[in-house]
Amino acid sequence: MKTKWIIIFTVVQLSGCDNTGHEIIEQPPSENFYLTTSANFQLIWQDDFNGTALDSTKWSRITEGSPDWKNYMTTDDQVYDISNGYLHLKGIVNPDTQTDPRPYLTGGVWTRGKFNFTYGKVEVRAKMDSAQGCWPAIWLLGSTNEYGGWPDYGEIDVMEHLNFDNFIYSTIHSNTKSSPSSQTASVSPNEFNIYGVEWYPDRIVFTINGATTFTYYKEVGADWRQWPFDRDFHLILSQQLGGSWVGNVNPNQLPVDYVIDYVKYYEYIPSPTPPSGSNQYLKIQMNGNTVNTWSHLTEVTLIHNDTEYVLPTGHNGPSVLGDGIGVNGASTGYYGLDSNGLLVINLGQGYEFEAVKLGVYNGDSRTYQDVEVSVSADGTTYGLTDINDIQSFNTFTLP
Repeated sequence: MKTKWIIIFTVVQLSGCDNTGHEIIEQPPSENFYLTTSANFQLIWQDDFNGTALDSTKWSRITEGSPDWKNYMTTDDQVYDISNGYLHLKGIVNPDTQTDPRPYLTGGVWTRGKFNFTYGKVEVRAKMDSAQGCWPAIWLLGSTNEYGGWPDYGEIDVMEHLNFDNFIYSTIHSNTKSSPSSQTASVSPNEFNIYGVEWYPDRIVFTINGATTFTYYKEVGADWRQWPFDRDFHLILSQQLGGSWVGNVNPNQLPVDYVIDYVKYYEYIPSPTPPSGSNQYLKIQMNGNTVNTWSHLTEVTLIHNDTEYVLPTGHNGPSVLGDGIGVNGASTGYYGLDSNGLLVINLGQGYEFEAVKLGVYNGDSRTYQDVEVSVSADGTTYGLTDINDIQSFNTFTLP
């Protein structure tokens, strides 16, 4: 695979999702975008499916159960195949209803009890057939029950595809959800795409082919009801047929194939603290076409000697870096600007850095013009200003 660095800022036991009211985000073709990388993640677990059998130290086949997604699950070899470096999960018409009366059979695998994790990045390169009643998915499900049953223990749906849709769903499930908790993004499902999720202590970022589709934030003061995402989860890859959400199955359109090229898990490593220095106050001045309305600044990253130090958003910033709430505050996870389009961040003590990277809320395609960045040691006298436009992100080098 070619290498290209793209930096972009910014499972289901039951499902109540539907197609109504979702904005579809256009996604770039997969051949032009590749994996995002971050100093915050380290690859520690993967499966490229290069053998001839499922690795039983990593995966278990999923058996029949009561939720819709388990209706036709089976461990039968008919719906599983590993060949030529791919895992195939199939949906078929049951050829032997005398032995098993169910009309269809589907395959699914999970890491439950074999690989559980808290935080990190998951990437799955996959493609899928379409058919009426077909419902393949990539998702994470809570592995412990301290908070109760589903949905209290949490669910992160990285990708769900229904029928012949030219888009996928990414969704959060918990006892009490913030809004938005679900988003759709356009894809070509019969082509390979890299479906990803980056799970941080304060946010969950969904990606396709390295591009962010949407972010779900931990609310200020949230407890387990809104944020059960502080415990171990496990990964599920499931081929599904039928159910109350996806609808009836057309057997004439079967079999269907769900093809997985690889799965990768990157361990989350918290950002280090930048070295001490004289830069204590960071001033961001918004000019141009969005004065007084720019609430979509979600990432502020300090850069020293090519190392990035991410300043968390809203009130979730660690005390050593200040709370980062800005002049107006930002309880939703966004930095606030005052009525003059100004944001001053008190970093707490001083730090040494030569550049600042600003990232804009995912899904916001506007160009923010003439953004000014400068720093100060005392909050009164600021140095020279670097001025750039921002679309998705941009780096400001301090003069």
